[in-house]
Amino acid sequence: ELAPLWNAMLERDIPDIQLPTYLPDGFKQVEFSKDSKNGFWCVGYQFEDDMIQIQVHRFQAYDWSMFQKNDVDPEVYLWNETEFFIMENIGQWVVTWTSDQYEYAISGLTEPELYQMIE
Repeated sequence: ELAPLWNAMLERDIPDIQLPTYLPDGFKQVEFSKDSKNGFWCVGYQFEDDMIQIQVHRFQAYDWSMFQKNDVDPEVYLWNETEFFIMENIGQWVVTWTSDQYEYAISGLTEPELYQMIE
């Protein structure tokens, strides 16, 4: 189920793609948006009433995350030399990380499921 996103990024010769390799059981792709020219991809996966969204975007003329969080600072989690920022915003868990000039994000899961996807 993750292959369409991997393939779209490979087509753009993105160096060191940092996508997850695990998707929780039962989730199927229901949406795929891309703007390869500007470096943006968004894939939605659904299982019953649950939705997971994976986004990748290239940094433009700014150097900040496009994700908001609650008042609490995000947890910084180091895995395989990558710093992940795990946070909650309006009751939804989000994990973000960067590689080269790209920011990655996964949202819509429980906190334990987020860890499963990034490890």
